[in-house]
Amino acid sequence: MLCSVIIPTFNRKEILKENLAFLRDQKDIEEPFEVLVVDDGSKDGTDKFVESVIKKYPFNLRYFNTGLTEVNAVSVARNIGIKESISNNLIFIDDDFFVYPYFLSFHLKALKKNLIVQGHVTNIRKKLKDIPPVKVEEDVPKRFERESQKGELMELISSNFSVKKDVFDLTGGFDERFARKNEFGYEDIELGQRMFFCGIKMYFEKDALGYVPIDMKEDAPKKNENTNRAKNTWWKIINDPPKDSKMYQLLILRRDYFRERVKEQNKKKEL
Repeated sequence: MLCSVIIPTFNRKEILKENLAFLRDQKDIEEPFEVLVVDDGSKDGTDKFVESVIKKYPFNLRYFNTGLTEVNAVSVARNIGIKESISNNLIFIDDDFFVYPYFLSFHLKALKKNLIVQGHVTNIRKKLKDIPPVKVEEDVPKRFERESQKGELMELISSNFSVKKDVFDLTGGFDERFARKNEFGYEDIELGQRMFFCGIKMYFEKDALGYVPIDMKEDAPKKNENTNRAKNTWWKIINDPPKDSKMYQLLILRRDYFRERVKEQNKKKEL
């Protein structure tokens, strides 16, 4: 299997239809690939929809369910996708992220030389039927490259990234302590930090493009509140590295790193 595309979803059946349509139209892909839809407890008929179209795409479409309905369990959903995937080339996208025709091709070419690849995400105010041209700001890949060369910590964006599956043997998967009610985000940032402290460099592939239509984004104030709660969970996780983890010493280094950053930020505020 050429690659496994993992898509967590929750109550977005109509958006998921569009998402799969863009994956159907991928170019420069000669070998079969699979798409794993992992449902985080949807109640809008997502399961029946996927079952009805499971053999209508040129890729192998598979459906899984977290079985969780009371919490935001996207970390659990992605881990199920990792466990059930067949390929060693894993590509993660969100259900409202629409890919360009050579999206998979660019990710796979970059994965031949890198362990983890960050694609480009942009928000565009367009209708679904339009596929707007995206111009990646020249400074984005240059800045990414500069930070990578300097060894600086960069945030992982889980709506568009790829990774070799065996990397998770070293780092572990998404931390499922982020599976909490009324919280959003930071599970990808935390994973990226673990990868960084394992010495894994992230490569930015500017041509692995996709976009999120702005009108599909959730209510901003509510989303911000949920993100702030997730940030608090992240800080608790940073400060409580499990002693039975094979990465314990690296997690201690990460804890101390962020504690020092907080001290520096507090000093600047006092000036």
